[in-house]
Amino acid sequence: MPKLNPIQALFAHKIARLILYIESEG
Repeated sequence: MPKLNPIQALFAHKIARLILYIESEG
């Protein structure tokens, strides 16, 4: 798997946290 650049990694991390937050709130 290709390594993500720092910007992509940070964005993906934020999206994952947002999804988990929404799932837990829902």
